Amino acid sequence: MAVTHTWSVGDNLTVEDTGGQTDVVIRANWMLRSTETVNGVEYECTSGGTSYFDVSDLSDFTAFADLTEAQVLQWVQDGLNNSESEGTVQQWEDGNARNIAKQQNPPTRDENAPWA
Repeated sequence: MAVTHTWSVGDNLTVEDTGGQTDVVIRANWMLRSTETVNGVEYECTSGGTSYFDVSDLSDFTAFADLTEAQVLQWVQDGLNNSESEGTVQQWEDGNARNIAKQQNPPTRDENAPWA
């Protein structure tokens, strides 16, 4: 089976009044939950972060009451894909997939010493 990635945005957004608009979203917390089920065992890795939005151009402003999670999530993913330091959406998903692979086949293990 393949790793399934599910992105979400927290429901507590940081807003400010700027550019003649009220409740302009300037920050959102996001989460990436990745899962894979192998032989009836579910493996999971969760990552998250905070995205800050450039609100210098509000020409396509959406009123706070009209925002959807999908829209804010798109802002998050666009920001990640355009960031040189935070990692792209693909890099985050690949990292979670690597973590799940390590859970399935741990590269190290603990052993009792021979004298124990």
